Amino acid sequence: MSKEYNHRRLLFRYRNLKVNKTHPDLFKKVNRITLRSKSIDQIIGLKKRLPLYKQLEENILEARAQALSEPVRQIQYDMGAIQQYGRQQKQQHDTFKSYNVGGLAPVVFETQGKRPSQEDRYIISETNRRSSNIVPVFLKDSFEKIHNKLLQENVKDGSTANVAYISKNGIVTVANCGDSRSVAFIRDKVTGQIETIRLSKDHKANDPKEQSRIEAAGGTVENVHGLYRVNGLLAIPRSFGDFDVRGKKGAELISHEPDITQVDLGRYIKDPGKQVFIVNSCDGLYEKLHEQNLAKVAQQYFSQGGPQEGLAKVFARAALHSGSGDNITVNVTKLDNNQRKDIIIGTFDGHGGSHTSRLAAEKMLEITRSYKHQMGFSHNRR
Repeated sequence: MSKEYNHRRLLFRYRNLKVNKTHPDLFKKVNRITLRSKSIDQIIGLKKRLPLYKQLEENILEARAQALSEPVRQIQYDMGAIQQYGRQQKQQHDTFKSYNVGGLAPVVFETQGKRPSQEDRYIISETNRRSSNIVPVFLKDSFEKIHNKLLQENVKDGSTANVAYISKNGIVTVANCGDSRSVAFIRDKVTGQIETIRLSKDHKANDPKEQSRIEAAGGTVENVHGLYRVNGLLAIPRSFGDFDVRGKKGAELISHEPDITQVDLGRYIKDPGKQVFIVNSCDGLYEKLHEQNLAKVAQQYFSQGGPQEGLAKVFARAALHSGSGDNITVNVTKLDNNQRKDIIIGTFDGHGGSHTSRLAAEKMLEITRSYKHQMGFSHNRR
């Protein structure tokens, strides 16, 4: 058998792999992918491409198990109280914006919350069409370019990143580094019930894989008042920046390499009885809430005739009402058959300042945008 034939055979298997066979209803076409390539240039040739992939036939239930293992607070939601609380707590720097990008209409709500400054940034942009098997590599390559940019700038603070690439065919690919999050909310128009699908996995310092990596590099994971932190300092093991968190021999402990998840939501989008929303946000939204809590908030909101354009604001106010003291940025994008182009949405949650989150968002936008006149970017400079 020739090497080229073998490569083509492996590529066919890669493209047609169905990861989860135990829950086909929710995760029929899910690929969790670990990519080892450093540059898109390295995978142009077919013979060079495949050896750089390590296809993980991991069960997507790992992410689902994490979601289910987190305690769900049983809260009685009063939409009137949430709305009133939002009016009472409204900050000078709250922003509410809607966009028309690629045939979709993302809506973003930002609030400073109880923090002294707004350190979040977000992006929304159309992008060039890419095949589904190339998108993960494109995202990984983009994160590498952002990291190199931040090294040049010698930033002193850090930022998480959660970037969702929404293809026109309904496949959503999410690159996550840190604890910002993307979640699909799927609403049944008849019953009003909403199910959620976690599209990214939060990175925690006490995750066994992360802890092993950190300790191998000469670092420690310490329990500080019930919260595990890298070297007793940072609660997340992956982010952009944070170059001062190092091991005993000077090795960087905080990884910028994203976890990449790919989910096909096409059958939900094509179903006239369903509504599909992608919620891309910083961790402030989930400081006191679980996505199941937010699903209940959305059910009540829609049952009272609330317009979909207001969902981002309602989610942020529910988080504030439940005690979140963090910055909150929420991007709600409804997916439908009107999408004309691939789009990218992303949230960058800064910590220790907003320099890294701003630079990371600007660089990601520079890499991905294809139409300058149709894009969104948070312009706060506080």
